[in-house]
Amino acid sequence: MAVHGCADGQPGTFKIYRQYHEKLQREGGYYVFAVYWIRGRGVQVLTHGRHQASRLPTVRGHGGGDHLGPQRAKIPISAVL
Repeated sequence: MAVHGCADGQPGTFKIYRQYHEKLQREGGYYVFAVYWIRGRGVQVLTHGRHQASRLPTVRGHGGGDHLGPQRAKIPISAVL
């Protein structure tokens, strides 16, 4: 899930982790993406959809913290929904 917009005004993104993505591709799996707004104490899902892991747009990885290294990529909401 990705929030529609961040507090700093930047658009939301989905984060894809290489080790999980590669396994999902091997298994012929799908991602289910959802975009939401925070509403009071809950969330409101604005839109959602699914994509086969092997058909995601090409993205470049970047650092994801010490435990993941450069094994994470960000995908803009507009690229999948």
